[in-house]
Amino acid sequence: MSHQNARPYEVVRVCVDSYDAGVLCGRVFHPDLDEAGYPVKSLAALLVKLNMLFGLEEPEQPLKRTFAPLRKPEEEFRSVAPGRLGTFDIRLMFRENNNWQGSAHLLGEAEEQVFLSDLELVHLLNNGLTVNQEKLL
Repeated sequence: MSHQNARPYEVVRVCVDSYDAGVLCGRVFHPDLDEAGYPVKSLAALLVKLNMLFGLEEPEQPLKRTFAPLRKPEEEFRSVAPGRLGTFDIRLMFRENNNWQGSAHLLGEAEEQVFLSDLELVHLLNNGLTVNQEKLL
């Protein structure tokens, strides 16, 4: 894979403390943020913050953009306390036609799940959090 026009290190850790009636509450961690992370109190706030961290608020140039990971999330986020309900590492690999493509890994699960759009990412987060809520009951 060519990393021409690649931006480095596009992985964030999302620690979710609660997820009630579809309202997510937690913290976002990224090397560009303070060590305490960025608090989010809704799914919309999370998506806006991810957009900003991934540098996607400006118009897409070129049409397809790739991202070159430099470090493993487990190394970067070693000191981050996990979320009470779940912790996700979200890796953005491509942005094409104003959609995100990448993977999300719920810590404690064996596999990363691939998403081909931001809507699919929301679906993956919802599924993982719903399953974890059921396990806690």
